[in-house]
Amino acid sequence: MNVGEPINPQDPVDSLVRAYLDRQAERVDSGPVLDRITRSLAQPGERRPKWSLRRRWSNRWTLGSAIAAALLVLAIGLFTLPARPLSAEAIVREAWVVHASPLDRCYRVETDFEFTPLDGDPKTIVRPRQTRLWTRGDRFWIESEIGLRHLNWGRDESGELWLAFAPRRGLRFDPTEIPPAIALRCDVLSVRLETLLGQVLSDFDLQTDRDEANIIRATPKPGRRHLLREAILEIDPETKVLRRLELTRVFTNRTITTRFHLEESRELDDSQYQLEGHLERPFQINPPEIDPQRRRQILLRLFGIR
Repeated sequence: MNVGEPINPQDPVDSLVRAYLDRQAERVDSGPVLDRITRSLAQPGERRPKWSLRRRWSNRWTLGSAIAAALLVLAIGLFTLPARPLSAEAIVREAWVVHASPLDRCYRVETDFEFTPLDGDPKTIVRPRQTRLWTRGDRFWIESEIGLRHLNWGRDESGELWLAFAPRRGLRFDPTEIPPAIALRCDVLSVRLETLLGQVLSDFDLQTDRDEANIIRATPKPGRRHLLREAILEIDPETKVLRRLELTRVFTNRTITTRFHLEESRELDDSQYQLEGHLERPFQINPPEIDPQRRRQILLRLFGIR
């Protein structure tokens, strides 16, 4: 018999070979071998065919790529979503902090109010051609052009009024010396921005403009009484500085609106907020030859009351 040829049952040699192979097969127990194969397939820690590992890593890579793509889309969405606008109170609070800083700002002042005497005196009042308010925190001074005269003046914390009416001469006035018409003009044209913004935050309802978020309207809260009846604040979105301020206030039963427009910001010497800073040396303040009546006449004339 040649290798690979089929067994011929008629051939005596082939019959002997068949009988031998049958006896060997009967001696082999295939059960344990089958059990070992079954257990090896059931154990998760055993090695798998290479094609199975490739499929598993391929699936994991696909899932990881999908997660990464989703996170990227989420991140882009978060960065591209419009920022939530600040509340009116937050905007005013930022402006309050900025205006408490030691930087000088100049505002052009406008008012529609005619400054007429309050005591029935037929004197006329010349309106200022130009008024500029310089402020730093709660400090301020004003330069006015009244008629042909340039006047620098201000008030301190106690309400004392000072004026530089000549290069080397100045006057100071106690609040009790100031005529009502002059006191009214001082109140209308001046403002202490730090104090004003603090009052607006504590005692006023704030609402942003429907078309411009950085324009804020302030009105007194119920039960709060203020000379200020309404304030409109336009605040620069970048610098948080008041660009425009409109105040409607009540003075001696008169409702007066004053508008302040920012013109410039720069550093001034501290002396500019004092009378001495506007005088040339040697100077005189309250010269002794000027009696109280004369002082009053000078004050009225300087403020354009004839």
